[in-house]
Amino acid sequence: MRRTLLLPVLLLTAACQSGSSSGPPDRPGGWAEPSPGAVAAHDLPSTETFEIRFGDDLVGYLVEVKPMPPDQPDERPYKPGTSLIQDRNFTFIGFISPAGTTYKFDASGNTAHAVGFGSRNQSIAAFFRRNGPPRILAVSTGLPQG
Repeated sequence: MRRTLLLPVLLLTAACQSGSSSGPPDRPGGWAEPSPGAVAAHDLPSTETFEIRFGDDLVGYLVEVKPMPPDQPDERPYKPGTSLIQDRNFTFIGFISPAGTTYKFDASGNTAHAVGFGSRNQSIAAFFRRNGPPRILAVSTGLPQG
């Protein structure tokens, strides 16, 4: 009897382990975690920058990665739909994936760790440890000149 129960448990454990090695379930196939981290976020073409405010308090900036024009190849480490998070000094401190997972860079800026999941406003409020929704105000666009 004990041997009969052990086999399904082992199969279930093996399935969970093989499924977890491919990364978070919300990550589309073939989408790798950006590399080499915060450094790769600087000077990306085709972005739009926003202030992040809670009330009148400026807490940082959001840099949204937009699609590249059709005639230009997209070799950026961050896919369109990614929202990069900067502090008030314009240092990249994290990002929100297109699927909604929020990541925070470690002190070196080379590795990002998942810290949450949810809507963009919920993710930003949790990232900055604030209550209520943020105000997102457009600052500039980095669209390529055509």
